[in-house]
Amino acid sequence: MIALAATVLGVAPLGFMPDIWWLAVAILAAGLGISATLISSCRIAESVVPAANRTEGMSWLTTAASVGTALGAPVAGLLIDFGGAGAGYLFAFSAGLAAVTITILGFKTWRCQRIVSG
Repeated sequence: MIALAATVLGVAPLGFMPDIWWLAVAILAAGLGISATLISSCRIAESVVPAANRTEGMSWLTTAASVGTALGAPVAGLLIDFGGAGAGYLFAFSAGLAAVTITILGFKTWRCQRIVSG
């Protein structure tokens, strides 16, 4: 959750960078949490999905990431065409906030399930 939140917060200022060099630094900082977020997602799936269904669980993670990218890229492109780069970064930030919200809600459910079952 921390890595995801850090990535999302790192995306917030991207639309306000004064030049390409500051933008590169900001993108680097925002991207630092991505691998930790992906690793955590796999670890959570591994711990909640029964061993017999792990391949399917990991496939769902990959599918979700692929669908999000496939749908998000053209939406961001349209927003950039009509509203400039800032609109694209705002969309990325909004999608990140949605991911944080889903993660928080899912974590509460996952934690309750672990307490009850474990």
